[in-house]
Formats: sequence, structure tokens, C-alpha cells
Amino acid sequence: MKTDFTQALKELDGTSIRVGEKDLTLKDVSCTSLSLPFADEQISGEEKAKRGLLAFRLYVNPDIDLTLEELGLIKKLIGKGYGSIIVAQAWEMLEGKNEMVDGEFTAKGLK
Repeated sequence: MKTDFTQALKELDGTSIRVGEKDLTLKDVSCTSLSLPFADEQISGEEKAKRGLLAFRLYVNPDIDLTLEELGLIKKLIGKGYGSIIVAQAWEMLEGKNEMVDGEFTAKGLK
């Protein structure tokens, strides 16, 4: 499934969430989530490598076509690693439930 991972995440007031001088994107939170160790998980080296390779693939090509399984993994890990404002937007983006209005992201489920 094609997902635009370059989409910027927004604050409640609609401004872009900034990290330093850069807008925080779906790619950023996806790659970070794939790289984070979670205290509630004891995963194998094989699973860590799978997540790491997916993060590299996504980082190099944010227009990548991912499987539903890969999107589900990213969604699950973002849910574990981030707060509700980021999770809500990221999940909408990953599920294709978002739209661009005048160049701005609008989550259909959040209207």
C-alpha cells in the first residue's frame, strides 16, 4: 500500500510539530518507532534486524510501497512510542484516512 510518509504532523492548533528547524513527519516517527527498544518486549535479533531494515528502506525511500503487515507493525510501534496527538494523526495517515485541503493535512476522522 502506498502511503505518503513525507506528511507533516500537526499540533492541535494546526501548526506543524517542529523538531529543531524541521517539521516532524510520518517518516520520522515511523523510522524512530522501528528503532526504539520497548521495555515490554523481548524480541529476537531477527525481529530487530527486520525492523531496522524496514526503517532503512523507509528512510531512503519515503514513497515506498509497503505491505499491510509492514504498515501494521509501524502502526503498532508508533502507538507504543508516542503520545495521543501524534498517534491519532499517524494512524489516520497509515490507514489512508486523511486528505489534503489547500495543501494541509486533514484527518477525516478528526473533523
